[in-house]
Amino acid sequence: MEILEHHRNQMETKPRIDVEFRPIFVNRYTAASLLQKAIRRSETAWALAAAHRLFDLDRRMLWRRLAVILFEDVGIDDVDLALDILACMPRRSLPSLNWTAISNLVVRLSDAPKTQIANHISILGHRDPKEVLEQCVFDLPFTEALEFCFSEKLSLPQKAAVCSALANFKGEGEFASHPEADRTRLISSLSEKTGSIALPVILSEGIRTTNLPLPICAVISLNGAHNEPQERHPSTEEDDFPSSQIVCELPSWAFDQYTRAGLAALRHFHNRCTEWRAWWSERQLSSTEAFEALKFAHFEFESGAMKRRIFREPDYKFHERTRELPFADEPESNSSTYSILSGNWAQFEKVRASQIRAAFRSESV
Repeated sequence: MEILEHHRNQMETKPRIDVEFRPIFVNRYTAASLLQKAIRRSETAWALAAAHRLFDLDRRMLWRRLAVILFEDVGIDDVDLALDILACMPRRSLPSLNWTAISNLVVRLSDAPKTQIANHISILGHRDPKEVLEQCVFDLPFTEALEFCFSEKLSLPQKAAVCSALANFKGEGEFASHPEADRTRLISSLSEKTGSIALPVILSEGIRTTNLPLPICAVISLNGAHNEPQERHPSTEEDDFPSSQIVCELPSWAFDQYTRAGLAALRHFHNRCTEWRAWWSERQLSSTEAFEALKFAHFEFESGAMKRRIFREPDYKFHERTRELPFADEPESNSSTYSILSGNWAQFEKVRASQIRAAFRSESV
């Protein structure tokens, strides 16, 4: 594609951005976790340290993670940034780009205003009872389902659910696929609707690179959520961040449920925190249900927090609605999960620090 070739050529001549960082020595999974959390927090030095470690260990994993971060945490308002990242993705016929190009992209992702609207409408589309569609919608022929999706009858989360099903995304935590699912056909149809040269490229390359429905959700949100032209520098707000500490020369917030140390700390909290155990026993939840609720709350409370969150409608509205899950019909239950985490955070941090040190001692970090 000419547009990608143009952006790749530009990236090859971009000057080096000098931001000092200290090298880190962790495994690829910890590095990937640190990279994404650091970009959310606009902690550029930590983001570069994590990216450089992945650059040494697994460049394919690095590139895919940057693409996921683009769609999940940053958004595609900045079309040039999106195209620059996707143009640099590895291809068999092209050599991999050097560290200068990668560091440039990491710094720009870290500095960018951020929105998680694509992730939020994806989650709401299959977890919010008010948004979950009847099966009959997914049983419609492809053309009818697509036309229904483009009508004003569906909300953005519902449109995301239908389009993701038509693109044959399925599996745990995702949408059911459509019996006539055809990813190429869906991309072509969405491309015609956008009336843009760049968005179809972002859509097709984003799906190719991530193999996730997030690019679909990002394009739907950009094309359908904002009726007014986007501001070049939208207003942003900083989320509240719980306290953290440096453990084994790394920030504790890098260790969430997708790392061994973070998951072990959450399990300890789940089993040992008296207030939490009383909360889920009172609601007659199973241990598994309660632990899923705890992981969700922890993500919203710490892991998903961002320093430069775009403050506008409907991004803010969908963020707030996502925070109300998984108990959409019980606002008090949701707010109490965050209150319990906040009130017992020092206990959690102490256990997590211990788990991080243990992971370093066993060389499993």
